[in-house]
Amino acid sequence: MREIQQLLQSNKYEEALIKLNTLKPSREELGPYYYLQAVTNSALNNNDEAIKFIDKAIEIDDSIPEMYHIKGNLNLKFGNLEGVVDCFQKVLLLEERKDEPDFEIIFNTTAKLYENKYFLADYDGAIFYAEKMLQLQNEFPEYINLGEDFEDKLRILKSFSIKNKKFVPEKSSTNVSSPYLPNSNFEEFFEEVVGSKISKNKSDNKIFGYSNDEIRANILEYGSTNFDLPYKNISVHEKTLLYCYFNMRKHIFTFYHILNTLKKSKYGNYFSSKLFQSDKVCINDIGCGPITGAIAYSLFCQKTENAIPEISYVGIDKSKAMLQQAKLFLQANISFFNPQSEFQFSTDWEHIPRKGFNFHEFYMGEKSTQTFFPQLHIFSYLFANLNEKETISLAKNIDEYFTGWSDREIVVVFQNSTDVGKNKMYEIFKENSKALRLVYNGNDTIKYHNNRQNSDKFIPSEEKVCYEILVNRTAYENMLNQENVPIKYKSKSTNDNDDLPF
Repeated sequence: MREIQQLLQSNKYEEALIKLNTLKPSREELGPYYYLQAVTNSALNNNDEAIKFIDKAIEIDDSIPEMYHIKGNLNLKFGNLEGVVDCFQKVLLLEERKDEPDFEIIFNTTAKLYENKYFLADYDGAIFYAEKMLQLQNEFPEYINLGEDFEDKLRILKSFSIKNKKFVPEKSSTNVSSPYLPNSNFEEFFEEVVGSKISKNKSDNKIFGYSNDEIRANILEYGSTNFDLPYKNISVHEKTLLYCYFNMRKHIFTFYHILNTLKKSKYGNYFSSKLFQSDKVCINDIGCGPITGAIAYSLFCQKTENAIPEISYVGIDKSKAMLQQAKLFLQANISFFNPQSEFQFSTDWEHIPRKGFNFHEFYMGEKSTQTFFPQLHIFSYLFANLNEKETISLAKNIDEYFTGWSDREIVVVFQNSTDVGKNKMYEIFKENSKALRLVYNGNDTIKYHNNRQNSDKFIPSEEKVCYEILVNRTAYENMLNQENVPIKYKSKSTNDNDDLPF
């Protein structure tokens, strides 16, 4: 064991791990052995192994603060902030019970608890540990200096905590009276990339030889099909075209409606200044399909703000065929996007950048660290197609992301069917993602026409949409404080009855 400790002190982790794996420890040596395994694997970023061994070490002896310190840092890597808090609370308790406690460990642990409670939006908990830090500063002024503005920050935090307790998310239940209409640019685009291709294969009220009901039920499986598998004589490309023909327009209308609702909400000035009037916006679209959300976003900004922000877009969809369809849409003759926008695609949500990436370089190709651009995350009709394991994995992934970029303002838009059964995975997602705060929800019925020319001949279609708006801590605080960025573009005036059809 001593030789392994020497190797660890020399940062020779690979050698230490090799020697550890050759040892056959006695029962008395198991505790130190598991501890050294945890330390070594953690240093090598073998985090699953590290957490396994530190749990075994704690089972043998749960009175050693260093073990909980290691487990706390591992939980931080996993994005499990509640686990971080539990571990550091244990460290603090064990250290305070010592006959000669180390005040420096106590202070550093208290500071970590303060930070993590604050990030989890447990403001009362953050206040408790902030006051403890002030108490330690009074006891050890020669060692601890919290800064002159710390008490001012604490007063603001207390004020915000009171405000936080009174905050109730806004709720909408709207039946839109006037139908949404596509504009001529969108109609031309849709005809070029979808409509014309469907028309060539349409005869006798059938497409590719199938009725509309057959397509929805058997080929598309109501949107839940595997788009990377052909269906009989239908290729994967034709499958995605059928999806776009039957679903894309109504999903654009529902997302457009959600953005319009946000603009008119109590915090409409905040959402407008951050999402619609910013120079640049970063969009992570999970379950992006054929970039439906990005198109709706650009159409909305163009209609309401007379300008479209530069978008840095990461589209993630498990279907390669759907991503190929999205890329074909981007190559169409009509573009809805700011020409400086950049698009990236992936089939794996691990592609979302974590802490350690240069945020601006990844998103914007810039090295600037002075301006933080807002972010929009889109979960559109995603969770009905995920199982519980995938949902928990996504929640963990998103929490890791928010942990890494906690100083950025992030707005999350979830939309899905109003079918309760199709929203079960979303509820599991929220239970496992601790970094988000609900600020708005709705269960609305909207009306829309797919074709402007025939809008006076046919009754509008209807779609029910369930949606929620969630934000991270930084966005939440600024939203409540109404700290808006300068408005660059003059926004078109709206009133309560203006549904802004595009």
